[in-house]
Amino acid sequence: MPRRSSLLICAFAVVALSYNPAFSKEFFVEVSAGAEEDAEVMFSRVGVVHEGGIDWGNKIRIGKGKSPCVSVEGMNAVVVHRGHTSETEDELFYHIGVVDLTSMSVAWGPEVRYVKGDKPFVTLKGTRVIAVYQAKDKEKLFIMNGTIDVARKQIAWGEPALYDPKGRNPSLDLTSGP
Repeated sequence: MPRRSSLLICAFAVVALSYNPAFSKEFFVEVSAGAEEDAEVMFSRVGVVHEGGIDWGNKIRIGKGKSPCVSVEGMNAVVVHRGHTSETEDELFYHIGVVDLTSMSVAWGPEVRYVKGDKPFVTLKGTRVIAVYQAKDKEKLFIMNGTIDVARKQIAWGEPALYDPKGRNPSLDLTSGP
Protein backbone atom coordinates (compact mmCIF):
# COMPACT_ATOMS: atom_id res chain seq x y z
CA MET A 1 0.00 0.00 0.00
CA PRO A 2 1.53 3.35 -1.01
CA ARG A 3 2.18 5.97 1.62
CA ARG A 4 0.42 9.33 1.25
CA SER A 5 2.08 12.65 1.69
CA SER A 6 0.23 15.94 1.82
CA LEU A 7 3.16 18.14 0.89
CA LEU A 8 6.06 17.93 -1.49
CA ILE A 9 9.47 18.61 -0.02
CA CYS A 10 12.20 19.05 -2.63
CA ALA A 11 15.05 17.45 -0.72
CA PHE A 12 15.70 14.75 -3.31
CA ALA A 13 18.85 14.23 -5.30
CA VAL A 14 17.00 14.32 -8.62
CA VAL A 15 13.33 14.14 -9.65
CA ALA A 16 11.84 13.57 -13.10
CA LEU A 17 8.14 14.25 -13.71
CA SER A 18 6.13 12.51 -16.41
CA TYR A 19 2.54 12.33 -17.57
CA ASN A 20 1.21 9.10 -18.98
CA PRO A 21 -2.12 9.49 -20.81
CA ALA A 22 -2.65 5.71 -20.78
CA PHE A 23 -2.94 5.90 -17.00
CA SER A 24 -4.10 9.55 -16.78
CA LYS A 25 -1.67 10.17 -13.94
CA GLU A 26 1.18 12.55 -13.35
CA PHE A 27 4.02 10.72 -11.67
CA PHE A 28 7.68 11.12 -10.93
CA VAL A 29 10.65 8.93 -10.22
CA GLU A 30 12.86 9.96 -7.33
CA VAL A 31 16.43 8.65 -7.01
CA SER A 32 18.61 9.19 -3.96
CA ALA A 33 21.44 7.64 -2.00
CA GLY A 34 20.99 5.92 1.33
CA ALA A 35 22.09 7.30 4.66
CA GLU A 36 25.16 6.53 6.76
CA GLU A 37 26.05 2.82 6.28
CA ASP A 38 24.12 2.73 2.99
CA ALA A 39 25.55 6.05 1.72
CA GLU A 40 26.64 4.54 -1.60
CA VAL A 41 23.45 2.54 -2.18
CA MET A 42 21.02 4.19 -4.61
CA PHE A 43 17.28 3.83 -4.24
CA SER A 44 14.32 4.88 -6.35
CA ARG A 45 10.64 5.27 -5.73
CA VAL A 46 7.63 6.40 -7.71
CA GLY A 47 5.31 9.18 -6.61
CA VAL A 48 1.87 9.69 -8.13
CA VAL A 49 0.59 13.27 -7.89
CA HIS A 50 -3.03 13.88 -6.94
CA GLU A 51 -5.00 16.88 -5.73
CA GLY A 52 -4.38 16.13 -2.05
CA GLY A 53 -0.66 15.40 -2.35
CA ILE A 54 1.44 12.42 -3.43
CA ASP A 55 1.04 8.66 -3.19
CA TRP A 56 4.48 7.13 -2.65
CA GLY A 57 5.67 3.70 -3.73
CA ASN A 58 8.24 1.78 -1.71
CA LYS A 59 11.97 2.48 -2.02
CA ILE A 60 13.59 0.05 -4.46
CA ARG A 61 17.34 -0.62 -4.41
CA ILE A 62 18.99 0.19 -7.75
CA GLY A 63 22.60 -0.65 -6.87
CA LYS A 64 25.66 1.16 -5.59
CA GLY A 65 26.78 4.53 -6.91
CA LYS A 66 27.27 8.24 -6.28
CA SER A 67 25.81 11.44 -7.76
CA PRO A 68 22.70 9.93 -9.40
CA CYS A 69 20.59 11.74 -11.99
CA VAL A 70 17.35 10.39 -13.47
CA SER A 71 15.19 11.21 -16.49
CA VAL A 72 11.78 9.78 -17.43
CA GLU A 73 9.97 9.65 -20.79
CA GLY A 74 6.63 7.87 -20.89
CA MET A 75 7.16 4.73 -18.82
CA ASN A 76 10.92 4.53 -19.49
CA ALA A 77 13.59 5.82 -17.13
CA VAL A 78 17.37 6.25 -17.26
CA VAL A 79 19.57 6.88 -14.24
CA VAL A 80 23.24 7.86 -14.58
CA HIS A 81 25.74 7.88 -11.72
CA ARG A 82 29.39 7.73 -10.67
CA GLY A 83 31.04 4.53 -9.50
CA HIS A 84 31.04 3.76 -5.79
CA THR A 85 34.58 2.44 -5.15
CA SER A 86 37.96 4.15 -5.32
CA GLU A 87 38.66 2.09 -8.47
CA THR A 88 35.43 3.22 -10.22
CA GLU A 89 34.70 6.66 -8.78
CA ASP A 90 35.89 8.36 -11.99
CA GLU A 91 33.72 6.12 -14.19
CA LEU A 92 30.09 6.82 -15.14
CA PHE A 93 27.38 4.18 -15.35
CA TYR A 94 23.72 3.96 -16.35
CA HIS A 95 20.70 1.78 -15.63
CA ILE A 96 17.56 1.63 -17.78
CA GLY A 97 14.24 1.02 -16.08
CA VAL A 98 10.55 0.66 -16.81
CA VAL A 99 8.00 2.36 -14.53
CA ASP A 100 5.12 0.21 -13.26
CA LEU A 101 2.33 2.36 -11.83
CA THR A 102 0.48 -0.70 -10.50
CA SER A 103 3.35 -1.59 -8.17
CA MET A 104 4.53 2.05 -8.05
CA SER A 105 8.11 0.99 -8.71
CA VAL A 106 10.75 0.89 -11.42
CA ALA A 107 12.19 -2.38 -12.74
CA TRP A 108 15.84 -1.41 -13.24
CA GLY A 109 18.25 -3.18 -15.58
CA PRO A 110 21.90 -3.89 -14.84
CA GLU A 111 24.60 -1.28 -14.35
CA VAL A 112 26.46 -0.44 -17.58
CA ARG A 113 29.69 1.62 -17.74
CA TYR A 114 29.68 4.24 -20.50
CA VAL A 115 32.52 6.76 -19.97
CA LYS A 116 34.99 8.25 -17.46
CA GLY A 117 33.92 11.52 -15.86
CA ASP A 118 32.19 13.26 -12.97
CA LYS A 119 28.86 15.00 -12.21
CA PRO A 120 26.71 13.13 -14.76
CA PHE A 121 23.39 14.52 -15.95
CA VAL A 122 20.94 12.87 -18.36
CA THR A 123 17.78 13.73 -20.27
CA LEU A 124 15.51 11.45 -22.29
CA LYS A 125 13.04 12.22 -25.10
CA GLY A 126 11.47 9.32 -27.00
CA THR A 127 14.38 6.99 -27.78
CA ARG A 128 16.95 9.81 -27.71
CA VAL A 129 19.23 10.12 -24.69
CA ILE A 130 21.60 13.02 -24.10
CA ALA A 131 24.11 12.98 -21.27
CA VAL A 132 26.51 15.65 -20.10
CA TYR A 133 29.33 15.30 -17.63
CA GLN A 134 32.36 17.04 -16.24
CA ALA A 135 35.83 15.72 -17.12
CA LYS A 136 38.05 14.20 -14.47
CA ASP A 137 40.27 17.30 -14.53
CA LYS A 138 37.20 19.35 -13.40
CA GLU A 139 37.71 21.93 -16.16
CA LYS A 140 35.91 20.57 -19.24
CA LEU A 141 32.30 19.65 -20.06
CA PHE A 142 31.35 16.90 -22.50
CA ILE A 143 28.08 15.87 -24.16
CA MET A 144 27.04 12.47 -25.53
CA ASN A 145 24.11 11.56 -27.74
CA GLY A 146 22.60 8.08 -27.64
CA THR A 147 19.65 5.90 -28.56
CA ILE A 148 17.89 3.84 -25.90
CA ASP A 149 16.84 0.22 -26.44
CA VAL A 150 14.53 -0.44 -23.51
CA ALA A 151 13.97 -4.11 -24.37
CA ARG A 152 17.74 -4.79 -24.24
CA LYS A 153 18.31 -2.31 -21.39
CA GLN A 154 21.09 -0.67 -23.43
CA ILE A 155 22.05 2.71 -24.86
CA ALA A 156 23.98 2.99 -28.13
CA TRP A 157 26.19 6.03 -27.45
CA GLY A 158 27.95 8.28 -29.92
CA GLU A 159 31.40 9.64 -29.14
CA PRO A 160 31.74 12.26 -26.36
CA ALA A 161 32.14 15.82 -27.65
CA LEU A 162 33.78 18.68 -25.75
CA TYR A 163 31.36 21.61 -25.60
CA ASP A 164 32.83 23.83 -22.86
CA PRO A 165 36.57 23.89 -22.05
CA LYS A 166 36.07 25.82 -18.78
CA GLY A 167 32.78 24.62 -17.23
CA ARG A 168 31.47 22.85 -14.14
CA ASN A 169 28.28 21.18 -12.87
CA PRO A 170 26.46 20.58 -16.18
CA SER A 171 22.73 20.02 -16.61
CA LEU A 172 20.34 20.09 -19.57
CA ASP A 173 16.80 19.32 -20.67
CA LEU A 174 15.73 17.84 -23.99
CA THR A 175 12.39 19.31 -25.05
CA SER A 176 10.42 19.76 -28.24
CA GLY A 177 10.13 23.25 -29.71
CA PRO A 178 6.87 25.17 -30.26
